[in-house]
This record gives sequence, C-alpha cells and structure tokens, in this order.
Amino acid sequence: MDRHDTEPEPMETEPSNDNDITDNANITLDDKQKRKKYFVKNREEQKENITTSGLLFIKTFQDLLMKTKAKTDSMQKYMQKILHSIFFLGYINDPSISPKEFIPSRTLDKYKKVFPKPFQEYSTHLPNQTPYSILLEYMTETLDAENTDIFMQELVVVNESLWKLDDDEGNQPVANDFAFSASVITYSCVKDLKNMRFLKKAYGASISCKGKVPRKIMIALSALYVWDKAISYVVCCGAKGPAIQFPDQVHCNAYSFDTKNRKYKEVPPCTKCNKMYIVQFKPEYLVTNKTETWPFGNCAENESLSKLLHHNTDVRQAIYTVKDEGDTPMNRQDIENKFKDEYEEKMKNEVKLLLRSRNFKVPTGDWQFFTPDVQYCNN
Repeated sequence: MDRHDTEPEPMETEPSNDNDITDNANITLDDKQKRKKYFVKNREEQKENITTSGLLFIKTFQDLLMKTKAKTDSMQKYMQKILHSIFFLGYINDPSISPKEFIPSRTLDKYKKVFPKPFQEYSTHLPNQTPYSILLEYMTETLDAENTDIFMQELVVVNESLWKLDDDEGNQPVANDFAFSASVITYSCVKDLKNMRFLKKAYGASISCKGKVPRKIMIALSALYVWDKAISYVVCCGAKGPAIQFPDQVHCNAYSFDTKNRKYKEVPPCTKCNKMYIVQFKPEYLVTNKTETWPFGNCAENESLSKLLHHNTDVRQAIYTVKDEGDTPMNRQDIENKFKDEYEEKMKNEVKLLLRSRNFKVPTGDWQFFTPDVQYCNN
C-alpha cells in the first residue's frame, strides 16, 4: 500500500500580476483571464472545504466526548483546544475564515458562552497541536491505546464520521475532501526484553491541516515549542543532516487509513523518516524510486517519537547522532545545543513572517500559546 502523508497542495495566494500566473510571455489575455478565474474558484472551494471540515470535526469530537462519557473538566479542556486550533487554522487560511463560519448560527451564542476563550484568542494565541493530534491525545488518554487493533478500529469509526466516503451518486473521493484529517498514525514504544512485551505506546499523527503556509507554521511551532529538541534538530537539518540513533529496543509502527476499504494498514516509513531516524521500523523501509512531496517534519513519526522521548528518560539519554563514517557522534545535550545555536532563532523569525503575512498578531515579547480555561460554565 502506498503511503500518503499529505494530499496535493491547493493554490494559496492570488497572483499579484500576470507574470505570476505563467512564465509564457506569449499567453493570450483570454487565457490569463481564464486562469485567474480558475484561481479564484480554487480559493473559494478551499475555503468551503475547510469550513465544512471544521464544522464536521467539532460535531464528531462532541459525539466522541458523549460516547466516552467525558468528565466535565476533560470535556472543557479538549473542546476549547479543538475550537481554538480550528479557529486559528481558519484565521490564517487565505482567504481567512472567521470562527462564526464554523458554527451554525442557531448555536453560535451558546458556544461563545460555554467556550468563550477560543473565540477571544484565536488571532492572538498560538495552538500547540493540530485538531487531529488533539483528538488523538484525548483518545489515547480515554481508550485502550495499548491494544492496537481495538484502538485503530475506534479511529476508523471517528474517520468515517469525518471523511466523506461517498456522495449521493456513490462516488468515493479521496481523503483530501477533508481538511483536518491525519493521513498516517504512528506509535512508538520500547520492547521489554525481559518479558518480551511492549511498554506504553506513544501515538502521533501526521500534520493535519491544509495549505503550504499553515503546514509550515505548524511544523515550525512543533519544532520550536512542542517536540523533543532531538526531533526538532533532524527535521531542521533535513536531507543534509545526521540521523538519530535509537536503542535497539525502540520500535516504530506506522498505519495509513485506506478510505476505500475503511481500515488502517501498516505502511513502511517514507524516505525522509528513514533518513532521520535509525529505529526498528515496522514494516521495514522499502527502497523505491518515488520522491515524497511532503516536507520534513510532516510525518506522524516525528510526534510519536517525540512523545516517547518526553516520557522515557532512559531512551532520551541514550540517543545520539549518526552521520558519515569518522564523524564524532553528538549526545543528547550536544544535539539540543546545536538546534538552539543553528536553527532556533532563524526558525522563529521565519514563522513570525509567515504569521504576519496572515494578519496574526505576533507579540513583541514572549510568544503566547493557548491554554484552556477549565472553569465550567453551567449556563
């Protein structure tokens, strides 16, 4: 089964002049006008797709909270995070989408009253996660995530609520019809060699948002503020950098959702993940002639391995870099220092420019991240 971590990118910004539309100097005025009309139509279709996807995501997550009988504090925490992440991604879309476009008008006032903070901070505070990563976090806390077969089946149920698997005529469009889905889910874990069993699994999702600019922003925010800095470092280095060597007992399994058969299937790592991480992949890496279009940092392996490093001190201290024969390996502290010295400030400046290009209010001091208010409103 082919791996699809992202779908083809939609066009994002309207060309400022005719030269931006084509390099062909001999193109006719009629052709230029047709292409411009197509571009405007593409942007409007993308906006409609994201708006509908956001509404479906909110409804599906609410249904999940009800199904799992979420406690009040947990419901408040996760609903606020989901709403803020969707509102933020809508706001930085081009064209921008306001929060009220994601919520039916008949329930808008109630949402504002029960969950006021996401409505107040979507244009001033940054999210730590994409919507699907938030959903995945809730599910791993609530359901039996150690039984992979059962857990993946629960994710299938969620995906069927999110993705339009067929239309009124029986056609089956690709998962690209949904804007906030994660194409691949990965778990990483340590194998206990004494008992021959896997310890707690750390799940991660591929970057679940549409558009090159939003994806760049979310990868940068993850590298700067969310991921373990060893993950951030190899993502920033990309194809030219070293790989992170994990202990032999660390395993990493990836699953891609098959929309046609409505189930998850194991998939090998992509070329980029295989370049960045020396770990026990299952299935093993397969050499192909394909070149992945998604950027470094997009894959679910990054979030999954980062979570493993966060909660497993022994593994975190054991990792080191491997590059060319004869190079001196870097230990965990060396890697962190290298990221800080070579990439941190540069990445901050780049993401500031991207955010400002989408009219996001970047603070002059410390960056502001959204934190939910768990004080429940009974009204």
